[in-house]
Amino acid sequence: MRRQKGEQTMKHVATKAIWIGLVIIFILLGAAVVIIGMRMKASPYNSYPKTEARILKVENYQRRSDGSDTKYGSTLQVEYTVNGKQVQAWVTFDRDTSLQVGETLTIAYNPDHPSDCHAMDGKPDITRILALIAGIALVIWICKRTLTSRR
Repeated sequence: MRRQKGEQTMKHVATKAIWIGLVIIFILLGAAVVIIGMRMKASPYNSYPKTEARILKVENYQRRSDGSDTKYGSTLQVEYTVNGKQVQAWVTFDRDTSLQVGETLTIAYNPDHPSDCHAMDGKPDITRILALIAGIALVIWICKRTLTSRR
């Protein structure tokens, strides 16, 4: 009888160790997905030259498809100088912006095609960060519920 109880305890410890390992793996995978996604969005522009652009026009918009949430965004017409020439281009944000006509923002532009630019706002995607935190909290809660011994 004592041997069976020892074997059950060992199985319980092994099960807990496997669960803890799985939790750590899922947390690391979730964090990696968020970080890689954020970096991939701006990666083509990381090595491009940067300059200050003046905002000429701001268009905030809402988009809604049947059965889906409303998506907000902004399109800005900007003007900047590359090699002494004025360039006008459009910059798009996946959220509303509080930027106004006449303000400046930092952009990175493709030296081969100067009108191809990306705003370097440096703001993280809050939705992804909140989703990561919620996912981690859910996994921790599930593990806590699973690993606590039932009395």
